[in-house]
Amino acid sequence: MPGFFDGLTFWMRGWRLLLGHSSLITLAIIPFLIAVSVGGLATYVLFTNLSIWVTGFVSWMIGTSAGIWVQLAYYPLLIGTGIVFFIGSIFVGYVAHVILAIPFYSLLAERALAVLGLKPESPFDFKAWARNSLRMFRISAVKGILFLTLGVILFVLSFIPIVNVVAVVGTLMIVSFDLLDYSLESLSYGLRQRFAFMLKRRKMWFGMACGLGLTLFIPGLTFVVAPGAVVGGAILLKEAHGSSTTP
Repeated sequence: MPGFFDGLTFWMRGWRLLLGHSSLITLAIIPFLIAVSVGGLATYVLFTNLSIWVTGFVSWMIGTSAGIWVQLAYYPLLIGTGIVFFIGSIFVGYVAHVILAIPFYSLLAERALAVLGLKPESPFDFKAWARNSLRMFRISAVKGILFLTLGVILFVLSFIPIVNVVAVVGTLMIVSFDLLDYSLESLSYGLRQRFAFMLKRRKMWFGMACGLGLTLFIPGLTFVVAPGAVVGGAILLKEAHGSSTTP
């Protein structure tokens, strides 16, 4: 059974498999470009406007004539608001880019599972791909409501010092679940089966969240690694099925 370290390195192993198979890297190009665009836009908007937003908020709250009180309030609020908006940008940006990339990630996961031997190789069928993509949209809508509700709770918690660290971890675990879910969907797991699968492998799941957490040190990288993370999810699923030949 895959553990913490397997989860920690999942997106790196996914990219290694991607780069070794031209059929997979071709499928990853479009969602990769979508991820780069969304990640870059979210990062640009956040870092170019944060100080302006904080300055306006401080001025509105205590006035511009408060002198030293403005300075005392500005920097703690800048840091705190930065954390809050950072969490929000991860969640909202990820959801936005996934909505655009669902058909490509679905097909990428299916092909990765075929390469790994968990699914028979089959020629591309546009009708089957379109049906599967529509099904993924419907399932993602249900899952999105659940995750959005949890995301709102995490966003509120992010305003509380120390607790905001827990909110970041919670957000990353939501994203980790979603990345592995493409492979679970491809193997026709039901929604309850998917949650049961992840809860049974909590160490792996937490490792995945930590692995994605490492990407936060470079703004926008979380979105860029997503195609490799989808393939990495397929690798973890193969390992969970007990194969000894997983890359």
